[in-house]
Parts: sequence; structure tokens; C-alpha cells
Amino acid sequence: MRYPGSEKLEIIRLDAGMAVPWHTHKGHELTLCVHGEYADGLDTYGPGDFSVYRGDDRHQPVASTAGPAYALAVTDAGLRFEGLLGALQKLFNA
Repeated sequence: MRYPGSEKLEIIRLDAGMAVPWHTHKGHELTLCVHGEYADGLDTYGPGDFSVYRGDDRHQPVASTAGPAYALAVTDAGLRFEGLLGALQKLFNA
């Protein structure tokens, strides 16, 4: 379910070789790679590349070892993390 006002716009910085934890989405995520390069198990993205994720799309963005990656992400309902972070998310009902 989508709640009005739940949209979030953020700039994500991934240092060289660093990863975002594995996750899916509660809604949709639109992401634009602004600088650098990252891969997410589905594809590799560089400056100007755009991706769209649905709730059931599982991925883990990982920055190239060549340098940091910056992405502009818009979500409409938040993320569902896996592992310990996911357990904490459920515990705190986030």
C-alpha cells in the first residue's frame, strides 16, 4: 500500500567496493547513476543509467573498485532489508 507523503528522494554514496545490504522494496525505486559505476546483480550502471525496481526485485548495489559511486534514488514506500538489518527493521516495525 502506498501512503501519500511516503516518497523519499536521496543521494546515495557508495565508496569504492562498498555495498548496500541485500534488500527488496515495499513499493518502487527509481535510481539514476550520477557518478562512478555500480553493479547490483542484475546489471551494471554508469553515469546517466537509470533503473526501476519493483517490490519483488531483490538486489545489492556494489560500487566499482575504481572509485565512489553516486546515485539519485526515489522511493515511494521504503526498503525491506535482509539479515540482521532486516530483523532489526521488523523488530522496530520500520
